[in-house]
Amino acid sequence: MYNGIKFTGKARAIPAVREPAEEGFGMKLVKALTAALLLAMAACGVCAAAEQAVNPAAPAPDMQLMPGDALYIRIPAEPALSGEYKIAENGKIYFPVLETADLGSISVIACKDMKTGKTRGCTVAEVEAIIKAKLGNYFVDTTVVVELMSFSVRAANTIAIYGQLQNPGAYPYFEGMRLLDAFIKAGSIHPDADLKNVRLLRDDLTIAIDASGIINGKDMSQNLVLQPRDYIIVPSREPVQKVKVLVLGQVSRVGSFYLPEGATVLDALAAAGGAQGRAGVGKSYIIRMVDNRPTAVPVDIKALISRLDLEQNRELLNNDVLFVPESSGINLNEIMSNLSMLNLLTTTYDDAIE
Repeated sequence: MYNGIKFTGKARAIPAVREPAEEGFGMKLVKALTAALLLAMAACGVCAAAEQAVNPAAPAPDMQLMPGDALYIRIPAEPALSGEYKIAENGKIYFPVLETADLGSISVIACKDMKTGKTRGCTVAEVEAIIKAKLGNYFVDTTVVVELMSFSVRAANTIAIYGQLQNPGAYPYFEGMRLLDAFIKAGSIHPDADLKNVRLLRDDLTIAIDASGIINGKDMSQNLVLQPRDYIIVPSREPVQKVKVLVLGQVSRVGSFYLPEGATVLDALAAAGGAQGRAGVGKSYIIRMVDNRPTAVPVDIKALISRLDLEQNRELLNNDVLFVPESSGINLNEIMSNLSMLNLLTTTYDDAIE
């Protein structure tokens, strides 16, 4: 009883009020992950909208490929050939050279439209067919799968110019824009640029352009008016084919020389520094392998020089040997029997030059 008030029943202890315990590391981690997840979910709509703005639609199966596009090529017969390939600025895909296969390169902008007969960019299916045909030269299994990994911008208000230029890329299109305007935007032209074989890709059409006159200002007839989505390719000049000729005997510089295709006896003699000493130029020989056997072709360089007998200025072939003997004469049979030594000399001089 307390102050006249009687309490019945058992007394119950009043629980003490406790301060909240400090959060453990696990709880903090859960809260942090939850917050990050909610933030990511909120941003997901923004990401999707941005992706749609850059790539508003998946590429159509018949979309024509262009430089800058990336493909994944799977070749089960030779896994070393499988991988991602980016289409080069000249419109080609380059495969690695293997002992099992050398596919070289393929152009993905040189397919022919069956309806118009004009050249256009290839589709993924057409690239598969091209690679399949090449694989048939090396493997029984010619299975190939090509997938488009990413594709370059095909905006309606841009043009693109790629190749042997200082600043290749895509540039905004403006009304009345011409080819020269695109060249100006792309900066200086590389010395190896082949201006006579510039190509303009427009929809399903490929236009060959000789831009050399545009650049030097002598012929503006090729300064075409551009259209949105035009694609210009400035290729590099193809390397000049060369022949290897070994010059021996009474010349200033004995050795192996690489000459342009179509080079003649006089070209080889000039490369070797000309005849010297007691050279018997009137009794020179071209030694050439015919059906795996050495054959000697007489050449009268003296008649060529003194009487302009142009028949003596024979065209040289790859791996020919031009021999200029001493005026006292030579034993041709001895030279022919030692042709293996000449081949050794050719290899030795090649190593020295390269």
